[in-house]
Amino acid sequence: MGEKICVSLQLGPDNTLHLSQKDWILGRKDNFLAATARAEEEKLLPLAQEVAGTLSKTHARIRYAAGGIFIEDMHSANGVFLNGLPLRPLHPAPLAPGDRLRLGALQLTVALMPCQE
Repeated sequence: MGEKICVSLQLGPDNTLHLSQKDWILGRKDNFLAATARAEEEKLLPLAQEVAGTLSKTHARIRYAAGGIFIEDMHSANGVFLNGLPLRPLHPAPLAPGDRLRLGALQLTVALMPCQE
C-alpha cells in the first residue's frame, strides 16, 4: 500500500497549515484562516484584518478522493483561483505540488507531502 499524502498550505516559511486526509472547509473566523474537518478538528492561521475580510466563512473545500486531492469553491463572495484561473463554484479541481491558490486576497502555495499523522 502506498504512502499517504497530505496537503500543506503555505502562507510563508513559518505559516503553514498541514491538513490530514479528511475533507476540510477553509474560511474566515475572526482574523484567521480556519480549516475545519467536521466538528472534530480545527486549525487556525492568523491573517491581517484586510486579508481576512476578503474570505467567506465557508470559502473553499479540500477533498481527498481516490483520484487525488481536490479544491472547490463553495460559492465564496471573492472566489477561489488556482494558478491564476478562477474556479467555478462546486466544480472540484485537482491540486498538485507548487500550485498557487488565491482565496479572496489570501495567497497560498500548495505542497503535497507524507502525512504527519
